[in-house]
Parts: sequence; structure tokens; C-alpha cells
Amino acid sequence: AARHPSRFWADPVAFFTDGPTVNLGCDFGAMPSLFEPGGIVQQEFFVAGTPVVAFKTGGLRDTVHEFNPETKEGNGVTFEAHNTDDYKWAIRRALRIFSEPQLYARIRRNAVESVVDLSVVCRAWNDEFHRLRKCITGPTLMRFSWRVGREKATPASSVAVTGLGGDWATSYPLTFNREKFEFELELDLPRGTHAFKY
Repeated sequence: AARHPSRFWADPVAFFTDGPTVNLGCDFGAMPSLFEPGGIVQQEFFVAGTPVVAFKTGGLRDTVHEFNPETKEGNGVTFEAHNTDDYKWAIRRALRIFSEPQLYARIRRNAVESVVDLSVVCRAWNDEFHRLRKCITGPTLMRFSWRVGREKATPASSVAVTGLGGDWATSYPLTFNREKFEFELELDLPRGTHAFKY
């Protein structure tokens, strides 16, 4: 950068082959997306301590916050109108922050501290999808069954269920239903994704 102050380098392929290094080497991440529903890229920049210049849309609006040089709060630079002038103004503000080493060090630290746990994001998206579908996201009644063949196969006698951080530690006994000739169980489980094994 010192040898070529008016130039920049870009290699889009390197982002997919060595993204973490690219993120670490950036002074700012540019995300002028017109639409960004959640956005994981800004989180990748934040993990690397790289502040982001972003258009205030979707998930970027929720996670990229304007850096205030006086209060030292914020993890990036944002712009309100999706046009060239607003974007240029945001870049100028980012360059001003970059030109002051103490401010730039602080915005980088803020970026690292603002990383969002993606499990929180997943739960929020799950809630949003259910809201949009006007579904109730309460406990789910799940039915497990293990059909027993007429031959003398050894049937499963229990089922283990995990989800929302479970560790397969709890097994639930299956009850034999003579009419259906199968073992079965019904559980009320908290909302979320669950896996099971017999």
C-alpha cells in the first residue's frame, strides 16, 4: 500500500481458496449489497477484526453499526441511500478512521467483539420463518416407531434424541403396541431441529 497509495488489488478467486487470510489482510470489508437477508460475510470479516463498510439493509443493518469517533462505539461504517454519493461518503469516513491509528485499532477491536454466535442467528431465522408462516413454534409432538417384522429380529427397545445442544445422553423407552406390531413412543420436544437414533 505504501508503494502504490492510489491502487488496490483484488483477486476474487482467492476469497474462496484462502478467505480467512484475505479477511485478515483487509483494512475494511466492503459490502455495498442492495439486499443481504442475514449476511455471514460481515461476520467472517468481524472474526478477522476487519471493520465493514455496508449499506444499511437486512442483516447488515442489524450487525454493522456506525463507528462514532467520540464514543468509540461501532464496528463499521454505514450508508443509508444505495447510490454512489452515499457510498463514497462512507468510504471517506472509513479512510478518516484508518488515518488515525488509535481509532482504527479501536474499530478493529469492536469488530472482533461484535461477532454474533451463528446458533443465535439460526434460531432467529427459525422464529422469523414461523412468524411469516403464522405458525406456532411451541413444543413439537414427535412420534417414533420401530416396526417389528414377523421374523425373530431383535427390535429396538429405546430411542435417543438430541437437539438444541443435546449429547445423546438420554434414551426414552419404546412401548410395544401389539395391534400394530411395533414399538412406539410420543415425545413433546422443544422447538428446533432434533436428530434421533434407535
